[in-house]
Amino acid sequence: IARNLSSIGCALDAESTCQRVFVALSTSFVAFLVIFILDKIADMEATGAVADKCTRSIITSLGILIGFSWEHAFDGGVEVLAELSAENGEWYPIWLKLVMSIAVFAVVVPAWRLYILKIVKALPKTAKCSCGGILAAGARFC
Repeated sequence: IARNLSSIGCALDAESTCQRVFVALSTSFVAFLVIFILDKIADMEATGAVADKCTRSIITSLGILIGFSWEHAFDGGVEVLAELSAENGEWYPIWLKLVMSIAVFAVVVPAWRLYILKIVKALPKTAKCSCGGILAAGARFC
């Protein structure tokens, strides 16, 4: 894979944008496969509530891993764009980062409000367990 990528101009050094995107893509692919398998295991009747809770925790962790890998890739892209714009002036990279941050904010926040916030508000209220954990609505143990 590395030879194929380097033949098309993507050098795989430690901080290249190509490598960051490649790592994010491969992490996403492997994590989606593992999530698919874990979801099938959680849907089986043979697993108990504790096993289902553990698989859901692993699935959530893999989702966070995917998010952080893509954040790292996008951060590298923003850094490259800012460095390429440095010839236009000392403050140009800072203003470019600010403008790109505002653009991402303008795209992400409305989508977050429409989809994620609406779902979180509709979730049932949780309670504290005697051990300090969080009890979901209707749960007997944490």
